Amino acid sequence: MAWEKQDPYFDVEEREVITTDGDLIVPRKAIVNLETNKVISVVSEHHKLIKNADIISKFKNYLKESDTKFTKMSDYLSGKRGQNFTAKYKFPEIEANFGEITTQLGNKMQDNVQLMLEVHNSYGTELFGRSRWGFDLGGYRLVCLNGLRAFDKMFQFQAFHTEKAEEEYENQIVTSFAAAKDIFENKLVKSWIEIKKINFDQARASVIVKALELSKLYQKTLDEIYAERIGNKNLKTMWDFYNMITWFTTHIVEQRNYKLARQVSTAALEQIREAA
Repeated sequence: MAWEKQDPYFDVEEREVITTDGDLIVPRKAIVNLETNKVISVVSEHHKLIKNADIISKFKNYLKESDTKFTKMSDYLSGKRGQNFTAKYKFPEIEANFGEITTQLGNKMQDNVQLMLEVHNSYGTELFGRSRWGFDLGGYRLVCLNGLRAFDKMFQFQAFHTEKAEEEYENQIVTSFAAAKDIFENKLVKSWIEIKKINFDQARASVIVKALELSKLYQKTLDEIYAERIGNKNLKTMWDFYNMITWFTTHIVEQRNYKLARQVSTAALEQIREAA
């Protein structure tokens, strides 16, 4: 796809929607990619155009004003027309260490968790989809040597592209970051520490494995990984069990379906917490 090589911050504009007969469709506007001159989506007349670059500038301005150090990890496009934008940032000064872990391949590594931010913008999920923007702020933990991470959400904001949402978005940035460090250290990290203290419960873990509602192929793969870990006696705590789940989502599921990988790891963590 041509958009895969584009700058994620490509420029866009709104244009009138006109039929082949020359009739103006008044309640609709087209969002056009100015680099390709192609329509990305068609939106309502009340739509407020909010560009990818505008969203990022709002975050960077606030973070610089608050003297919060951050590092960009990645930014990229997705969707059939490159209409979906994601940018990821980490905050190296807000971090927790959970000691050393052993990966599925037997490699030793430090289990670090950092505060991380995912910023989202969409010009429409499909041709006539509604445009949304927002962000997820939470804790991300390194789960394998290739740098992929599992996410535990602290804050989330999402809204349609409207004048009112733009003001609310800025308020959410200020509110979320003001509380982020305290919640990260005193709630999220502490809850993970508690999981590390829980001895592995095979009966409970088996219920969680079956409750993830995976396809037959994914379920078969997870069952095999689970049986191997039990056979090798690698599961000492429920934190080890969570490591197994995140290894599965990172190496097996995420390669084909990022959204599903996020859902599976989140669901497993929630059920582990409930059993704590």
